[in-house]
Amino acid sequence: NPQAHDATGEDVGSDDLTFDWSFGETTTYFNDGLNPDPFPSPLGTYPFAVTDTGEVTFPLPGAYLIGIGVTDDDGGTSGDEELDKVVVGNADDARSKGWWKHQYSGQGNVDLDAATLQAYLDIIEVTSSVFEEETSLADAHAVLSAQGNNKREQATAELLVAWLHYASGAVEWDADIPIGGGNTMAYGDILFEAEGVISDLGSSNKDLTDTMKLLRATVHGD
Repeated sequence: NPQAHDATGEDVGSDDLTFDWSFGETTTYFNDGLNPDPFPSPLGTYPFAVTDTGEVTFPLPGAYLIGIGVTDDDGGTSGDEELDKVVVGNADDARSKGWWKHQYSGQGNVDLDAATLQAYLDIIEVTSSVFEEETSLADAHAVLSAQGNNKREQATAELLVAWLHYASGAVEWDADIPIGGGNTMAYGDILFEAEGVISDLGSSNKDLTDTMKLLRATVHGD
């Protein structure tokens, strides 16, 4: 489905304004609503402000960079503005750590192709502070393969699984997750709370263990 994005431009005089979106959509707004502004500009509506809506359809999940530039008819420009856009997948179920580990292993029969798996990691890169560096398929497999008694590594693996739930579309950002005792917690809050504990080198093993339990609560099915 098309997704709409709004941008507002303003000219201190009465110039026409042209909006150029990075996805190819361009629209010019005439100051008088009908015709191009003559040179030199006559006195018209000033300051002239207008909001443009650009629509784009993203066919695949991933992290996209959307740019917008506004130019007046005299060549003056606002400079380009950019924002990150995240498009998650349409998975029906959250999966176990073992399932994700197999997907990122590159071995045997897998359900997701490499492009989709990397797209999920690209989404995580722009939303997570723990996984903010570029993560390859091999890196993800290594994180998910954490063994031994290192609680921080184990918690990091569970955190990656939880982020993959979001990136794949299996769990929505604002979903209420049951966490026991009849209580719920917003999914995004779980992720950010977990990131805080894992990033804090002073977190105890108990803190990390509790965080793992919280993250595992986001798994709704296999």
